[in-house]
Amino acid sequence: MNRNMQSYLAFGDDEETLNLGAKAISDYLKAQEVTLEFSLDEGSGKIESGAAFGAPDIAIAHVDLMEKGYADLELSVRSVGGHSSRPYGGTSLEHLACAIADITRKPFPVRLSPVMMGAFETLAPYITTEPLKTPAWYSCRP
Repeated sequence: MNRNMQSYLAFGDDEETLNLGAKAISDYLKAQEVTLEFSLDEGSGKIESGAAFGAPDIAIAHVDLMEKGYADLELSVRSVGGHSSRPYGGTSLEHLACAIADITRKPFPVRLSPVMMGAFETLAPYITTEPLKTPAWYSCRP
């Protein structure tokens, strides 16, 4: 085992907006020819009650294990046009609204990764109250 390892602490501040911090960190490490063994991301950095997970009798320090995902979409439509009282083939707004409705009717599937399942299984013996006392999450097992 190599005991001569380095640790890097890197902090971005714009994850919920532009996400340029993570890119700058990645670019810097790449330029320095740094190869990481692993990365821990998104811990709150504090020890808090497990009540939010239904385990009020224990304290939890967590590292977030999954990301929520994100997508920007740009939709544009064209139509033949016509008078608004009798549009030929529907209005552009109608076509755009239908496209948006189609997107919302097909959300990404909900899934728990094996790592997240392991976290819940580890926490399970300590869960005494809802929302996780009834293990509905267990049915998400791959």
